[in-house]
Amino acid sequence: MSYIFETKRFSGEILREVFSGNSFSFEFIKDGKVVDLPLYSLDEKIRDERDPYLGYTMEEVLASGRDILGEALIKNGDPDYSEVKKVMPRIEKSTYCFLGSPASWAGVTVDTMGNVYPQESGRDPKPEAMFHPSMIDPKLGSIKPRQMLLGK
Repeated sequence: MSYIFETKRFSGEILREVFSGNSFSFEFIKDGKVVDLPLYSLDEKIRDERDPYLGYTMEEVLASGRDILGEALIKNGDPDYSEVKKVMPRIEKSTYCFLGSPASWAGVTVDTMGNVYPQESGRDPKPEAMFHPSMIDPKLGSIKPRQMLLGK
């Protein structure tokens, strides 16, 4: 198991991106309790039980003027991570993806090249990145990321 990235909030919570075997996951630690959020695996494709866009087309989602996916997901209360994951299409065509949460947004900054800096480094004229994509794969990590919505 290797830790790709870790940030600790002032309140003590820790968010890590973990690589173990051929799988990536987030690990969130609060008050000694560890929550593991599986992201994806490099192994053979597993059966995918997704319902991308909840039956809507991408065009309908973008043109709705409302967050129709979010509304559907929270209609019965806070959704579980697995419910949210089922709604989003797989990202699998030679991509590198950084996923985050309010905990990571409050603690880190991600630049356009995918480099991750501690949030407090904004005052540092030459901050040191905590993580950069070339740490995982030098060739893939040297390609400038293309920012877009899921499904293009």
